[in-house]
Amino acid sequence: MKIRELLCENDSIVDAHYLDTLAKKIHRSFDDFSEGDLTDRIYWFDQYKLIDLPLSKLDLNQYSVDDDIVDDYINHIKDSRGTMPPIIYDPIAGSVIDGIHRANAYASLKYNTIPAYVGTVKSSSYGERENEL
Repeated sequence: MKIRELLCENDSIVDAHYLDTLAKKIHRSFDDFSEGDLTDRIYWFDQYKLIDLPLSKLDLNQYSVDDDIVDDYINHIKDSRGTMPPIIYDPIAGSVIDGIHRANAYASLKYNTIPAYVGTVKSSSYGERENEL
């Protein structure tokens, strides 16, 4: 299913497990899961809603960005518009959880928005985060 079709659905709500599985399928390096905190950050929310998120809300320099990966994504977007997986976004921290390279590719192509799963229901099982204290 193309991303635009997903964005048109009213019930584009998914749980954290769905996004964790999706992120593991598309990631180039499993180290982000085995050595990093990607899964933990995904599970900060129980539910996510798929929206068109303004790129202006994102800090595109938040993480180290590999320009070769961004270039690959730019070519993918040009060749197969609407098939790039959405990013995952934490609205409390104002942070990209997964997809910084995709976000940079969209920005390089001068898009104003990007498909994004945005956390809507904060998980009660993960306690308080530093930026919430």
